[in-house]
Amino acid sequence: MKNLTFHIVGLTHNDVKGHEVEYAKEAEGRTICLVPDDANTFDMLAVKAYDKQQLIGYVSALEGEDVRASSSPARSGTCAPGA
Repeated sequence: MKNLTFHIVGLTHNDVKGHEVEYAKEAEGRTICLVPDDANTFDMLAVKAYDKQQLIGYVSALEGEDVRASSSPARSGTCAPGA
């Protein structure tokens, strides 16, 4: 398994809304599933970040291209909520 370090944005808008500070304190070292968001009309390089069944946010737009290039993000159906 390849280890990557990157920033996740949007915690206040997704499944951890309301407890994002607590989540962030405990999140370091967790395995995050990355899923390209090819349908995102605002960011063609968007990458969703899931922690188990929770959509926690997106890889920072400044790092999305690098993450897509250096990893093999999950494709549709391989890392969806409930997986």
